[in-house]
This record gives sequence, C-alpha cells and structure tokens, in this order.
Amino acid sequence: RIDDLLGRMARLQEAMPSDPKESAFYASEKLLPVMEELRENADALEKISPAEYWPLPDYSEILLLNH
Repeated sequence: RIDDLLGRMARLQEAMPSDPKESAFYASEKLLPVMEELRENADALEKISPAEYWPLPDYSEILLLNH
C-alpha cells in the first residue's frame, strides 16, 4: 500500500505545466482523479498505522489546528 501511495504522489509531482491556464485545466482534469486515488491509499494506511508512525495529522488534529 505504501508503494501505491508513493507512486501516486510521484505522478502528481511529475507533470504540472508551467502556464497558469494549462495548470488549472490539468489540475481539474488530470490531478484531481489521481489525488482521489491517493486519498484512498492514505485513508487505508492511516487506519492501520500506529499514530507514532503516521507522519501526517489525522482528522481530529486537523480540526484542532483550525481553532
């Protein structure tokens, strides 16, 4: 699962166009679907990873950061 997560992250980083208009189109048509797949992997990993090994904030931590 971690390999899937890292592979999808690499796909996101690889191909952002430099033109702002192209970037906006690319983000909505290409990146958003890959980001949704990435989130599926991240959510699955978060459920099975002990908190001390999970490098990202969980949902409750995100909510607390906004207050």
